[in-house]
Amino acid sequence: QGDKLVVRADRHFWAGAAVVEEYGKLDNSLYVTAFGFVPMNNPHHCAMLPLPTDENGIVNRNRIDSADATVCVRRDGSFNHAQEESMLTMAVLSPDACTTKEECQSHPQREALVKAYLQKAAQERLDTMPTTLEQDEASLVELQAWEDGTKGRVQVAILFRMEEKRLL
Repeated sequence: QGDKLVVRADRHFWAGAAVVEEYGKLDNSLYVTAFGFVPMNNPHHCAMLPLPTDENGIVNRNRIDSADATVCVRRDGSFNHAQEESMLTMAVLSPDACTTKEECQSHPQREALVKAYLQKAAQERLDTMPTTLEQDEASLVELQAWEDGTKGRVQVAILFRMEEKRLL
């Protein structure tokens, strides 16, 4: 209303009580696009990494188009969705190594092969980024001197990119 911001609560609050909003367990990409900020060290943030594909762009045995074939890996190594770990395991192991999902999950080299693939995919993603983490940190320092209206948006973009790099 005019030059004031009006916020309406959906329940009663006592005078002086703290009013907080629960955002939920979200990935940073949702925070930045929906709310305009980037939480630091968010345990629910995940890096989108592609599943390995064959020479035809087909994910091994899954018959998933490579454009849709990604897994979202969190900082602790867990996956955003339970089926992503199975998809990755099936894609990493060769067809002659196992024939069923259960065989693949219990394969003796599964953990090492999945870890090696994720490290490789993360490094490849980092290699495509136009700046290093150190350059981003320097940009944040330089940004302090800015006095125009774009400072906040640029800062959020740099912070998002830095969190992505730390996760990878």
